[in-house]
Amino acid sequence: MSGSLEEVRAKLLLIKQIIADCEARGFSPFELEFIYKFLTVKDKHVCPKCEPLHNTLHRGSYVQGAFPNAVSASEVAEALGSIGDNQYDLYPNMHNGGDYSCRCYVKLTNAAEGCAALLSKELIAVT
Repeated sequence: MSGSLEEVRAKLLLIKQIIADCEARGFSPFELEFIYKFLTVKDKHVCPKCEPLHNTLHRGSYVQGAFPNAVSASEVAEALGSIGDNQYDLYPNMHNGGDYSCRCYVKLTNAAEGCAALLSKELIAVT
């Protein structure tokens, strides 16, 4: 950062305001910067539809399209009257009432890094 003392101070105040705004509104977990991993329980009951997806990575902006029947972990926890481990994990519900009961999940793998990348983008835009 360069400039006069007043210019540097103005930029720092702007950065402080951007960070405060980001903390207040949060980021959508479905931004491109977030990465999700599809995980099965890896037992003999995993269905042929889910098994090849085990350990595959999916960008946040594509997760909703890839798993249109997904239910968030926070919704499941609320329905069960409990607290979930990670509110951004998803249960893909791949079978939607078919022959299998889907026990797979889609786990957010880089929450901190994704937030840092999004914040960095916003800060670069103004400095």
